Amino acid sequence: MTAAGTPSAEHGRPDAHHAHAAAPRFRTPPNPRRAALSAAAAVAVFAALCPLDRPAYLALHNPAAQTYLADAIIKAAGTMYPWLAVAAAMALAAVPRASAGLGARAFRPAALLLSSPALAGGAAEVLKLVLRRERPILHDGFQVYRSLAGDRAWHSGGLDLPSSHAAVAFGAAFALCVIAPRLSPLWVIIGVACAAQRVVAGAHFVSSVFLGGALACACTTFLCRVGAAGEPRAAPLAKGGSA
Repeated sequence: MTAAGTPSAEHGRPDAHHAHAAAPRFRTPPNPRRAALSAAAAVAVFAALCPLDRPAYLALHNPAAQTYLADAIIKAAGTMYPWLAVAAAMALAAVPRASAGLGARAFRPAALLLSSPALAGGAAEVLKLVLRRERPILHDGFQVYRSLAGDRAWHSGGLDLPSSHAAVAFGAAFALCVIAPRLSPLWVIIGVACAAQRVVAGAHFVSSVFLGGALACACTTFLCRVGAAGEPRAAPLAKGGSA
């Protein structure tokens, strides 16, 4: 006979129910119509920004931008190094919840923070070789596309579109928005600051950092729907006895 108010066999430990309740739930149901509208809006904004790229470069470019310590710190947000450290700290903090009954699901926030910027940055590097637009600083803000011929035909160095720094920074920022939504404005500011630094440094056009951010949003959404979500809720407590 099962006593009233006793946890089910699946969750025999008293902390299991609380561990499940505390776990972030990343999954949202697929919405193809919303995805199509978001993609169309991103394409429209990108097309509208492209004619503004050179005026923005001439107005914002500062050759000394990369020499300031603050700018170097902001640029670091567009690399994997700080997010590896934060994800590792989150994984360590999740060990007690994993031991309390949540299991591998306790590490999903850390996995999302690690995989989102990595996927976005990797996708940006691949797209650079497809789109082939060179950095604005190399051509005084004019949009120039690299030929398929030559020694650097399949090397992403010196390519602009999209910005992989912006993709990584926004990938981490959007992941943190899922993990800690109350601080979403702060996370978005981190991505915007990194993107702005890349524009001021002359490394990327405005349209390039926008596309990096849009790519990061798509990657984070994809991971939330298929890779980091869907854990079942804790089994309810038994309400009565059975023979």
